[in-house]
Amino acid sequence: MLNILIVTSQVTYVPGNYQILLKEVFKYFENRQNIRLTGVVSLKSIDRSSLKKILALPLVGVFDLTKNLLKNLFNYQRGKRQKLCDQFNILHKNFDDLNQEKAKEWLREEKVDLIINIRTRCLYKKDLLNIPTLGCVNFHHGLLPHYRGTFCDLYALFEGREAGFSLHHMEKKVDSGIIYDVVIVDEGKEKNYEAYLKKAEMLEVLSLTKFLNLLEKEKTLPSGIPNQSNKPIYTKNPTPGLIKSMRSQGMIL
Repeated sequence: MLNILIVTSQVTYVPGNYQILLKEVFKYFENRQNIRLTGVVSLKSIDRSSLKKILALPLVGVFDLTKNLLKNLFNYQRGKRQKLCDQFNILHKNFDDLNQEKAKEWLREEKVDLIINIRTRCLYKKDLLNIPTLGCVNFHHGLLPHYRGTFCDLYALFEGREAGFSLHHMEKKVDSGIIYDVVIVDEGKEKNYEAYLKKAEMLEVLSLTKFLNLLEKEKTLPSGIPNQSNKPIYTKNPTPGLIKSMRSQGMIL
């Protein structure tokens, strides 16, 4: 029996804060024969400093993402994710950082075989990556191997390129490791980022369940493709000036 752990942020800017994805994953794990869901870990993602930055986002025209963040924060503090976990009898843990010694000790005690990381800013250190017997996999929200960094999908939509996500094995170097799946969510025509995120979440569910089916069948990680690019493009959080430029060209944020 393989023990799988889902790790995500306490609060994301995804509409609904991944409640749909988690619920579908919980349903998937019901009555599985060879894999089980150890639980869900929520990592702290908002503090006083980041909250001030969030509250300043409307000043540069970021309304939908601000709304989602604040609504998700409110619902998380009211225990919405905890209630979902309780409904399916799923263990839910909170940590500030998965690299903390108490978090790593818990992973060892639970004998976690695989960590699936979904939308966190946690940088997994080498000793953390080595704890699960099969390692860690990550949903990167860009099309590997060429597009790396943060907000890759947003930049792609802004530039009219294909936007999507990739599922890959995690290594010490960020956005590296064998690629298991690459999914195009939009051809580059969507200008409403919130609408894009809703569509992406449903496709992430399909990608994840496909991956888990292979894992359960083979009892080991599936084969993938090399994560290599001669000229990878790195993106980072957009500046206020770039956000204004995005909005002036029709992006709805």
